[in-house]
Amino acid sequence: MNFMIVCSTQNLQNIPKNIPINVKIHLDISHIKLRYFYQTCKFGAIITHNYPYPSGSTVLQEMNSMGKACIITRTEALTDFVDHGENALFVEPNNIPQIIKTLTLLWEDDNLRQYMEIKAFKKAHEHFSSQAAMAYLAKKVLL
Repeated sequence: MNFMIVCSTQNLQNIPKNIPINVKIHLDISHIKLRYFYQTCKFGAIITHNYPYPSGSTVLQEMNSMGKACIITRTEALTDFVDHGENALFVEPNNIPQIIKTLTLLWEDDNLRQYMEIKAFKKAHEHFSSQAAMAYLAKKVLL
């Protein structure tokens, strides 16, 4: 398995000196390059701390809109964005064995990943697209 870490310099502190050869780190890249990485990756993993706000929700929505399944840290703030087993798989904060197990599962289970890709694309476009937002606002304004 090859892994890519993409983040801003401020979000990746104390980078270990002995990074495995199968891990590449990309810091402070353009949004165009980021979208290219989303498009070409097998799936996404959004591993964060247990924040009280929805950290990673934009990345999740962007990846889902491109039909990519994700693994994401379970936080109370993200429950509105994730249907576990549909558009993403939750992992518990700081649970390294679970994160590794879930990464391996999504890497190896093509059927699950493909199922989730379809569900992710559908959820993103039905609930989080510009068209969905406009329809929601129009409904609220016209009522």
